[in-house]
Formats: sequence, C-alpha cells, structure tokens
Amino acid sequence: MNLLYDWDAARRTSDWKLEGHGEVLLGAGGELHLRTFHCGPGRRATTVWLRDLILPKHFRVEWVFRSAAADGNTMLIFNARPHGLSDLFEDPRPDARYCDLASYGKIVAHTVGFHRGVYGRPSVLRKIGGHVPLEWGQLAWDGPHNAAFEKASTLSSRPEPFCSEDRGKPHAFALEREGAALRFWVNGTLLHDLRDDGAYPYYREPLEGGRIAFRNFGGYADDFYTGLRVTAL
Repeated sequence: MNLLYDWDAARRTSDWKLEGHGEVLLGAGGELHLRTFHCGPGRRATTVWLRDLILPKHFRVEWVFRSAAADGNTMLIFNARPHGLSDLFEDPRPDARYCDLASYGKIVAHTVGFHRGVYGRPSVLRKIGGHVPLEWGQLAWDGPHNAAFEKASTLSSRPEPFCSEDRGKPHAFALEREGAALRFWVNGTLLHDLRDDGAYPYYREPLEGGRIAFRNFGGYADDFYTGLRVTAL
C-alpha cells in the first residue's frame, strides 16, 4: 500500500479548497476543523476539496469524525469528475457550486453520507450527476423530481449503527474502492458492500480516479476530523 495523504502528518489547511459558506481551520487539538455557516434555502452546502490529489483506481480512505452539532448530515464525495465542464473548480454559474450535486450535469461522482446527530437515520451510498434530466433544474428535496433522484441514485441504504449515547463522540469511518467494488465501514462494522455495475441510468460507465471532498449540509456546525488518510491499494 502507498500512503497518498495523511492529515495528521501535515496539518495544512491550505491542502483544502473551500466552496460555500464556511471555514477550514486547524483545531486546537490538531484536527481538521470544518465550520459550516447557515446555508439558507435550497440545500446549499459547504464543500471542501482535497486540492492536489487525484484518486487512484484502487484506494482506501479512513477518518475519525466528531461533531459539536446535534443535527445535520455530511458526506464524502469521491471519484468526482467534471461533466460538462473543463475543470471541476471552474463553473461561472453562481448557484452551481452550492446547490445539490444532482441538479446540474456539473459533475459525476460517488457519495456516501453520515450524520452529526444520532437518530437511526440511514447512510446512503450513491452515484450522482452525469446526464441528468434537464427538467430537474436546481433539484429541491421536497420538489417533484426528488423521488426520481432518490430511486435512481441510491446504490445502498443502511441504518447507521449508533445509539443515542453515541452523540458527540468520535466515530471511525473507512471506505475502499477496488475495481467496481465499494465498501464502507462505520466503527468497524461493514455497512455498504456492493459493486458499481452500471445500474445508475445517467452515467453507466464505471468511475475511476477523480477528486475527493467532504460536503456539509445545514448549519451552523463545527465538525472535526482526525486520522484522515488516503492510501493506494
């Protein structure tokens, strides 16, 4: 295995590119501290991209996550590639950076979600973006096209293995990509284990390479990451 990125070894906030309403900070204990401000309506969010890393075909990402907020959800975006853009970070449309990722044909990516609060909610592993229908527009989660998005994009949905006493504590996560196989662990429990087999109708091709980011919905929130490592398998 080849270590590609280790936050605890470098602790450089400059490694991360911020999009949206928030801050990337160095925590008092050396954590990667992602602060999300109130994002307003329309599912706007704060996204932080690892600037200089292009993922290899086979990789593992691991991190420990703790939140000082009681609610809201976060996600890991991975294998993110521009779609309809020459560069993932150069989009002149003011809303395209912050609206839900499924709304525009801006990118194609995988995502996997996890929550700040502990309410028995599901972690959902998705494939999103690509040749999405134009009528989706800026997708609203209570809008007429959300059910179609949920059905098409969900590759796996499993309840998170937490109880109320786990709120606010650090939890360990890991994701592996080997060929078409995708696996995701929460505190050592294998939650998602599947293959990206072309079922997503708007981008059936397998995803390889691309970039990685954390995306935080809602606000205000202070989230802390340690043990963040990306390894080529």
